[in-house]
Amino acid sequence: MSIFCIISLMVLFQLVIPFITNYDHEHLNVISTIEYITRTFTHQRQRTLTFSANAENKTALSIFGDMVDRVLKRIDFAKVQIDQNNCEMIGLREFNILLVDSFKAFEHIDPANKTKSYDFNEYYLIFLKAENSKQELLKILDYCWKHYIINVIVIVEQSSEVLNFYTYFPFSKLKCRNTEPVLINQFKNGVPTNVYGTNHIFPNKLENLQGCLLIAALWNVPPYLRIVPNRTGLDQFVGIEGNMLKAIAKTLNFSLGYITPPNDEERGIIFPNGTTSGATKLIEERKADLSFGCFRYSMARAKVMSAASPYYQTWVVSVVLKSPFKYTPIEILVFPFTSSTWISLLAFFGVIISFRLLAIYYHKVLGPLLVKITVSQLVSNFLGGPMANLPKGNFIRCMLMLWVIFAFIIRSAYQSLLFTLLQHSLYKKPPKTLKELVDLDYTFVLNKSTFYFVKDMLEIEQAQYIFPESPLTFIEHNSGKFAAIMPQDFVRYFVMTYSKRETFHILSDKVVALYNTMYFSKHSYLIDRFRGILKYVGSSGLINVWYSQNMHTSYFDAVKYDKEALKLNNLKGAFDVYLVLLLVAFVVFLVELLSKRVMWLKKLFK
Repeated sequence: MSIFCIISLMVLFQLVIPFITNYDHEHLNVISTIEYITRTFTHQRQRTLTFSANAENKTALSIFGDMVDRVLKRIDFAKVQIDQNNCEMIGLREFNILLVDSFKAFEHIDPANKTKSYDFNEYYLIFLKAENSKQELLKILDYCWKHYIINVIVIVEQSSEVLNFYTYFPFSKLKCRNTEPVLINQFKNGVPTNVYGTNHIFPNKLENLQGCLLIAALWNVPPYLRIVPNRTGLDQFVGIEGNMLKAIAKTLNFSLGYITPPNDEERGIIFPNGTTSGATKLIEERKADLSFGCFRYSMARAKVMSAASPYYQTWVVSVVLKSPFKYTPIEILVFPFTSSTWISLLAFFGVIISFRLLAIYYHKVLGPLLVKITVSQLVSNFLGGPMANLPKGNFIRCMLMLWVIFAFIIRSAYQSLLFTLLQHSLYKKPPKTLKELVDLDYTFVLNKSTFYFVKDMLEIEQAQYIFPESPLTFIEHNSGKFAAIMPQDFVRYFVMTYSKRETFHILSDKVVALYNTMYFSKHSYLIDRFRGILKYVGSSGLINVWYSQNMHTSYFDAVKYDKEALKLNNLKGAFDVYLVLLLVAFVVFLVELLSKRVMWLKKLFK
């Protein structure tokens, strides 16, 4: 009996040991390959590693579980998560390893549903162990493109030693949005052979879009974007962001079509019930790939769309008319002196007039002193006129000299201050803050999109507001206390387009910052590529160049006068001419003196 048992065990070992050896040899290659890719890719980028496994065949599922266990024993350099059914994962699924035996098993995992809210492109390494691997591979790649999973590698066993790496390139010279599997690499015994000329585990598929078409949700929003109807291609897009679009399209080599949001909804609104409108709805429904045009970054929009990095900042400002703050003619005349100065001058002239009246009534006492100097002569002299009748008394002449000096000082101060006002500004200081506008009972004029943006501000809630089609046109043509609230660039463009220099005043107190960005469908395959380009655009200063090509900010700059104060060196010619004239006058004076003694000179002057 014991001999029979021993013989039976020997036969069993002969049957089982080759199976175990073959199993280890067959899957050791897969395990080594996964370890290699994980070590070289995940470790360099410090990404979280997520394992998922599913199979229709129970034997395959058992094998996958054993493979995951063996791989985990080799990985000690990354944060690892195990995706299990009915268990919610806290960490991000940045780098995902999936082990499946069919498309149904892959679809049951449904990775797209777990990352649909992501604003970046995660990575997938899928090991497919299936009998009809080609058909299953096609279905998996179609699923990936449908759900914007672009960084994907599917591993298929060619033999126990060779693993084939497949992916798809959606933009090729022959076809756009193509999901045909492409063999890009082979691993032999866990080491890449690089027989297909690539050293990248996940090749860049958006380096060149091969002229394929992208759809954008666009509308006219000058100066950022204007759509010229009689042009074609990228030439029909002009403006600050229109120029940016051309540069990006040239870099990535894509063509662009556009959809205009219906009913003039433009950017659209996110309603409390979660529904959307305008460009936001087109993006959310994936009818458009991207949208931009003074599109402000906000947390509410970022929940339904993926936003690129903000590449331009402007401000929402308050604008008032300058005309209500313009000095009247009377105010201009009295501007140089303060009220106390004017009162002092009037009191001084009152004393002079009173003294003159006393001189008339007491002619015998004061008359001889002032009889030849009238009040009108004093006023004329004060304003710079000549003195017709000079008094003979030394005391009166001394007092008159003091009067002339006093009048010269007052007159010079008045003229210089008045000249400064006329040269620089004829307007009073307008309000500086929103709070001052509210205190002055101003009504705010703005469009509805700006209102939804700033409605939570305390100053706006305390004031009245109206929504005309053009806020600046409204406050210009309607009398009353109105203040427009709108982005600063729109104000500058309006002033530049309609030549409204010196018409509006922008308050120095800014309402709120406005960060322009570009929006994509949630989890869009374009987001990472465009985000990198737009970061470069924002940091390189290119957006400022395009801004200067479309906008002239000088309309709000203070008027500059190049006339510098004259220096003595500038007056040298006048001094020279004056000296020559003095010399000529002196010579003439000498000749007149000589003419009294020289007869022929006397006859000459006669």
